[in-house]
Parts: sequence; C-alpha cells; structure tokens
Amino acid sequence: MSDTIAFAQVTQTEYTTVRLDFVVPEEFEPFRDRFEESVPAFSPDLLGGADGWDAVRERTTAAAPHGFLHYHRLDVLPVFSLAGHTTQCTTYLMGNHILAEQMFRHDPTILLYAPLRVAIYSVHDGRTHFAVDQPSTTFGSFANPNITAVGTMLDERLVDLLRHLGVVDVVVDA
Repeated sequence: MSDTIAFAQVTQTEYTTVRLDFVVPEEFEPFRDRFEESVPAFSPDLLGGADGWDAVRERTTAAAPHGFLHYHRLDVLPVFSLAGHTTQCTTYLMGNHILAEQMFRHDPTILLYAPLRVAIYSVHDGRTHFAVDQPSTTFGSFANPNITAVGTMLDERLVDLLRHLGVVDVVVDA
C-alpha cells in the first residue's frame, strides 16, 4: 500500500527583484546611528486607543519624519562573532503601516515584504553598505496596479531618505 500525499491548492509566482546595495561615505556606527535617528523605532503609542485610523495616520506621519519607521532591529555580530566573524551588520524591518495598509486591503500577502528588509553592514575594507530590495520590483510582483503604485511611492521615499542620509546625491534637472 503506497501513501498518497494531498497538496492544498498552490499558486506559484516567479518574479525578479532588484537588490540595491549602496556604498555609504561614512563609517558603520555613525551611519547606523544617523539611520536610526532618521527612521525611528515604531512605538505602539502610535496606534493609540479607539480614536480611529485618521488619528493613527496623523501620529505616524509626525513620528516618521522621512516616511519610515523601523519595527525591528537585529544586530547580528553578537551571534556571528561566536563563529569568528567580525563583520558589523544590523538588519531592520523598515516601513510605514499607513502605506502597508494601502496594499494590504488589496492582498494581505504583501506582508511577506512589508515592512522592507534593510541591512547596514561593513565589509573587510572598512566600507559601509546600505542594502534593500527595490520596493517597486517586489510589490510589482503582485500584478495589481494599486499595490504597484504604493511600491513606486516607496521607491521615491527611499530615495528621499537616502538623499537625507547622504548616500545618494541630489540630482537637479537642467
């Protein structure tokens, strides 16, 4: 007698995302500190009580001066140093729940990618890097124009943040 394995219905989506990896003109710790000042930690206080989504939106906008908050921070060196590694690396879940909701209403699966994953790390030559998957390429995989539009908006906010942090130059059209 052979065993029969039953699978639930599954949908496969293949897509390509663009990973952006910027060399940062600053040492690791000062850059990481400035990132955390510019992308403050999420606080449950932003959600408030029963005063509604408009109040949450207002508090979130005030708390996220560059459009993003970080929901989680993981410094990997304490763990990986046990294996002999010396590379500094901190990862973050960075996003904005107001923008995520605009996608979630169309497809809750977007929470696989929202908040965004960000890595700030140093390499052996001492250079600092900032890495993130380009939001429009990830959220574009949902083939929903409403979700793609928010992904494109996140691209723009990401560029604004990186300009603020001095990672990308400000480009002025002639």
